[in-house]
Amino acid sequence: MKKAKIKVGVLGLGRMGLSHAENLLDKIQNAELIALCSLDETAKNYAKLWNIPFWYNSYEKMLENQEIDAVIIVSPTPYHPQNILDALRAKKHVFCEKPLGTNLEEIYNLVKLAKNYQNQVIQIGFMRRYDKDFHYAKQLVDQNQIGKVFYIRTLSQDPEKDIKNMFYFGPTSGGQFIDVGAHDLDLMIWYLNSYPKRVWSLGDAYKYQEFRTWNDGDVVAAMFEFHNGSIGIMTASRIGPQGYQAQAELIGTTGHLNIGLIDAKNNVISLNSAGAVHNYHRNFNSRFKDAYIAELNDFVNKIIEKNYDKTQLEEALVNIIALKKAQESFQDKQIKEINYPDWLEIK
Repeated sequence: MKKAKIKVGVLGLGRMGLSHAENLLDKIQNAELIALCSLDETAKNYAKLWNIPFWYNSYEKMLENQEIDAVIIVSPTPYHPQNILDALRAKKHVFCEKPLGTNLEEIYNLVKLAKNYQNQVIQIGFMRRYDKDFHYAKQLVDQNQIGKVFYIRTLSQDPEKDIKNMFYFGPTSGGQFIDVGAHDLDLMIWYLNSYPKRVWSLGDAYKYQEFRTWNDGDVVAAMFEFHNGSIGIMTASRIGPQGYQAQAELIGTTGHLNIGLIDAKNNVISLNSAGAVHNYHRNFNSRFKDAYIAELNDFVNKIIEKNYDKTQLEEALVNIIALKKAQESFQDKQIKEINYPDWLEIK
């Protein structure tokens, strides 16, 4: 008997929203895209182009559609907590892009209330967990192939050629720690199975002074101490000269892992007068193309398999709490203790 497909609506049709929508059209095996929602004419235009039956300018109206089983939330970050809660109350499963939000009280409220929705899937868009290289490293860590991991270093670089987009997007992005560093810290939490307890951050607008106008840097770094004693060091840059790069290094008591050391687009090396040249990915969409598909397949399969575990939601809460402290440390260059709500179990 053929499985009924999970019917999905997408809220927000910017770059990431359209990317998820396009994947839902024909790359997510057990899903069917049936609704689009945007404040402008984008939803209407793409619904016509793709022959999608429903389009909306109102999220509330889309949630009233009883045919929709799940929603993909790609709205501006400050709206995430309320968008998630509204979807849960409408009995929809939820996939939401990171981060969880910007207001901690709203996020605390969301995580506590989400426990009341035991039969709904909530997944946050940390796609690096679904990248084949980062995932393989996790398998090696879980198999104790490098012993106890006590040090993780990550590097995320956006291409400098996109710097003008950052001048437009940067002031509302939450800053590099939250916009870019969220993925780096998520990997650390995932690999270490522990939460950060203190942080010290540095960085500056080394090349583009514009970043100072919204209290950010074009390169920032943070050192985390975790509750299990491990060290995590993340660096985020907006001025990658070669293209997009996501890299990690893990050191354990019996071994060492490097992921994306040369994060090239393919395995071809061009040898010419410039030397050995690797072609790097143009942007994160190119680098994590397959991971974006894998995370949505996992989301849909969780719905089908009735896997309602909420662990990732709590880890996303830890992520935003710790990164806000990293931001504070960046401002005054002081070590910050990271405190969590009393009701959150620390690991």
